[in-house]
Amino acid sequence: MAVTGGIGSLPYSEGFGRDYELNPEMMYAETCAGLGSMFWNWEMSLMTQKAAYADLFEWQLYNASLVGIGQQGDCYLYNNPLQSVEGMQRQPWFEIPCCPSSLSRTWAKLGGYLCSYQANQIWVHQFVGSEMKIPFSDPIHLKSVSELSWHGNYYQLPG
Repeated sequence: MAVTGGIGSLPYSEGFGRDYELNPEMMYAETCAGLGSMFWNWEMSLMTQKAAYADLFEWQLYNASLVGIGQQGDCYLYNNPLQSVEGMQRQPWFEIPCCPSSLSRTWAKLGGYLCSYQANQIWVHQFVGSEMKIPFSDPIHLKSVSELSWHGNYYQLPG
C-alpha cells in the first residue's frame, strides 16, 4: 500500500509485486482497487467496530479514489501513480470503463458509509457534513458540520 492508500504496484499486471516494491512512477494504484479496499474496510468496521478500519476507509476515500475523478466529474484516471514524469492526464472515458461507474456508485452511496448502529449504540465512521435519522424506538437525529476536505476543519461551529 502506498502512502496515499493506493494499492497495486505493477502496471503490467494490475497487481502486486515483491514486498516494498512501490516505485512512485510505476505504482499502479488503480482507482477501482482503492474502492475495493474501502469496501473491505467498511465491512471490517461493521464486524469489529474498530476505528482503524474507518480511518483507512477515509484515507482511501480522499487519497486513493477521489483522485480518480476530475473536479468537474467528466474525466478519470484508471491508475494513480504517485509521480507522473510523462504528464499523465485524466481521460473522458476508457476502453474498460469500470472506474467511472464504480466512482459514481460510491459517491451516490457515500451517505451510507458515514455511520452504523445497532441496539443502543451508534458509531460515527466519517465526519462528512450530513444529517441523518437513526431509527431507534426513540429516533435520534444526528447532524455533522464539516469543512473537510476543503478547509481541513472537522467542525465549524455556527456564528
